[in-house]
Amino acid sequence: MSLGAAVTETVSALGAADRLVGIDATSRGIVDRENVKLLGFYKRITAEGVLSLNADLVLATHDAGFPATFEQLKQVGVRVIRLPRLNSAAAAISQVEIVAKAVGRVEQGQRLVEEIRATLARLAADRKASSAAPKMLFIYARGAGALLVGGRDTTADAMISLIGGANVAAGVQGFKPLSPEYLLANPPQVLLMATHGYEALGKMSGLKAHPVLSKTPAVRNDAVIVRDAVQLLSFGPKFADRAATLAALVKEHTKRGQ
Repeated sequence: MSLGAAVTETVSALGAADRLVGIDATSRGIVDRENVKLLGFYKRITAEGVLSLNADLVLATHDAGFPATFEQLKQVGVRVIRLPRLNSAAAAISQVEIVAKAVGRVEQGQRLVEEIRATLARLAADRKASSAAPKMLFIYARGAGALLVGGRDTTADAMISLIGGANVAAGVQGFKPLSPEYLLANPPQVLLMATHGYEALGKMSGLKAHPVLSKTPAVRNDAVIVRDAVQLLSFGPKFADRAATLAALVKEHTKRGQ
């Protein structure tokens, strides 16, 4: 059983999806086999649900379920592996290696890690060749009055660094409510937004009408990159390829704003 989209992506990338008997709701669409049971949100998985599928191995993201749930599973002989928190390239590579060993796909894991490292090397070379890091910001929106920015020690911050940007929200810790004063003092050249948040704000017309965001160079120059949240924030096995795609888009938007 796999709990967490990045974990399920890793299992699939290693060619072991056929061994899955259950996944959580965030993994919907990654594995489409009819005989794979969907058990709900990974933070609320129950021991009973896992045991009903006769799973002998549970691969879980670091914040899945409750400690008592996994302890109960261990007591009845189910092997449980909690993966590291995915907030960096190093953690993502570590996850691939751990999962590969757990599912008996060590050689496939080694190849996948080599591919990831090759892409990361190209990204590093591009960052080194760049004259300046564009000022960027990730905004998580649940409506015009509920905007959060991704500060340091977040996957948003890690992704911005990876694609060669400078996070203007690095002065705050974690995901925090948007401060108009802070944003206007640190205006981003490029915005990253998840699709659902972008739509909740009324897309580009809504951003241009927003009393604060409309004043940023990013919105004035239409330098807003919109992607599914997984593509922007997930450090699953495809994170390096996604970062390369984002880096190319950032470069395009930065040139447009010059």
